[in-house]
Amino acid sequence: SRTQGLYEYSNLADVATFYSKTSLTVYNLFEKPKDFIREGDEKLTLEQALSRHQFKKVYLMIGINEMGTGTPESFFEAYARAVYKIRELQPDAIIFVQGIMRVAGQKNASDPVFNNTNINIRNVEIETLANGKDVFYIDVNEAVCDENGNLYADWTFDQIHLKAKYYQVWENFLMEHGIVKK
Repeated sequence: SRTQGLYEYSNLADVATFYSKTSLTVYNLFEKPKDFIREGDEKLTLEQALSRHQFKKVYLMIGINEMGTGTPESFFEAYARAVYKIRELQPDAIIFVQGIMRVAGQKNASDPVFNNTNINIRNVEIETLANGKDVFYIDVNEAVCDENGNLYADWTFDQIHLKAKYYQVWENFLMEHGIVKK
């Protein structure tokens, strides 16, 4: 849903292809055809879409929905498989694995699952996938978090998702970290 927000509230849809949807997880990323991935009337799987269209860059932001499922280790195994699958389907692309965006302080302090400690544990694992050659780790948290490492409270309506106007901050961060407008 966060990436879906980036699609809906930034200017990136004009220069990028989005394969995103609310509630998508790393566990169901490559399962069955998706309503939101289409060619004409045909629904495609993510694998089919990535096989048919080659990209120069692929940005992956996924992980908040998985916080209550499995362990950090099982999450990382599924995430790594997804990155390897994307690499297989996009052999010439630069892959940017994005750190999971943290939550606001109130959520962090009150939720035993959706908190920044759990997010940071997963982000450390995600970062290990970067090789500095064709897979890079980027972390939008440096642009959207306060001095305590929490998502700015006034930038979110539910302690997890950005308000519409703050997706521009994420867009700007991505523009400074690898996206070039045409």
